[in-house]
Amino acid sequence: MEFKENFFAWSLGMSGKANSAEYEEGDKILLPQNVIMNLKPSEDGSPLFFKLTNQAQERSIHCGVLEFSALVGNCHLPYWMMSQLILTEGEPITVELVKEVPKATSIKLKPQSRDIMDRMSDPKAILEVKLRKYTCATMGTWFCIPYLGENIYFDVVETTPGPVVSLIDTECNLEFDLPPVRRIPAVRATSSSKSNTNEESNTESLKPLVKFPGKGRRLGHK
Repeated sequence: MEFKENFFAWSLGMSGKANSAEYEEGDKILLPQNVIMNLKPSEDGSPLFFKLTNQAQERSIHCGVLEFSALVGNCHLPYWMMSQLILTEGEPITVELVKEVPKATSIKLKPQSRDIMDRMSDPKAILEVKLRKYTCATMGTWFCIPYLGENIYFDVVETTPGPVVSLIDTECNLEFDLPPVRRIPAVRATSSSKSNTNEESNTESLKPLVKFPGKGRRLGHK
């Protein structure tokens, strides 16, 4: 079963669906109904995987399909995928069927900013839930994860056992590759500041010792 065609790419917001915003969380696209006639899906209900390529930018990503309801010659993508492929509304995109995608055994993600990990209460548990809305992972791309009204981004650093892996009905080891901590270099004190520090320390040493002003009591004695 072979399939490879060019379409005009549009965001999901241009699909006219009332609930298109809900589909932004995930990696599923809309394709025309005539595509399903050429694909002849397997009887066992195996998921369909597609490779999306912006030929002009030489950028690709893999995805699943949500439904076949787009107009002929058009496809609709989540906006974060269009941004990753550097696509604007109505630009051409190549959609190619991928026959075999192995199930993921491990994925390593790298947050695009370190403070993301500090803002998430339990990053691993949260991502395990969020990634259930994704069909696959492509090494060298990134995920967009909505969290508390904000979109946060994770680079896909490694995928095992291959560069493209399925996230459907699989248990995989999720790891994080944290960016290095930025260290602020120590500022050396100038000669003037050193002298001021020495003067302050000498002044402190000349201050008389102040005894504790309260009354003393012996413990354990009535």
